[in-house]
Amino acid sequence: MDTTTDKLLKELKKAKDLDVFLESNNDVVDMLSLPDYLSQLLEEKGMSRAEVIAATELSSAYGYQVFSGERSPSRESVLQLGIGLKLNDEEMQQLLAHARKGSLYPRDRRDCVILYACRKGMNLQQVNELLFERDLPMLNS
Repeated sequence: MDTTTDKLLKELKKAKDLDVFLESNNDVVDMLSLPDYLSQLLEEKGMSRAEVIAATELSSAYGYQVFSGERSPSRESVLQLGIGLKLNDEEMQQLLAHARKGSLYPRDRRDCVILYACRKGMNLQQVNELLFERDLPMLNS
């Protein structure tokens, strides 16, 4: 996936034929579904669903339903899963994109704290401590 989003958008704006554009960019336009992407992340990280769910404070039933695609998670749940998967800030942004949830915005104080925590490899308890110390809503609330 060497094509950046900006380059892709510029190419789309210049495209004279939508089908030609889609065909030539097939590998980067269609993202994996969230369950497929989560499975890929589990494999990359060498983790099990149970390990990730245990690190999220999500109910195990709900967590397994998200992994299987039976439930569509909220942005908060996606953030918790990303922290449970020990994703860095860039990986977290990718997870949010695959979940079709808003990316973390560094001008938003809470999102900024979460980005910082991801960059530092913090677990959910540590992230929530940072949020609590700054009088911001915690992730499991």
